[in-house]
Amino acid sequence: MKDLQEIVDQTLRCKTIASELLEFSRKSAGKISSFSLDDLIKQVPRLLINKASFQDIAVTTDMDMSCPV
Repeated sequence: MKDLQEIVDQTLRCKTIASELLEFSRKSAGKISSFSLDDLIKQVPRLLINKASFQDIAVTTDMDMSCPV
């Protein structure tokens, strides 16, 4: 059951990446969009965690909660 959940999770991850790439390719110059810096900082380590060159590296985040989001 754990393997099946991993397949589902990775499939959804691929779907999200493909959607974001398509959205990025369609963006016109001058279009402003917003994003959550907190979410971005949390997503970056997840993108790198499965890379072989990062297997022995621990990533920690220490964010100033008074920083505007």
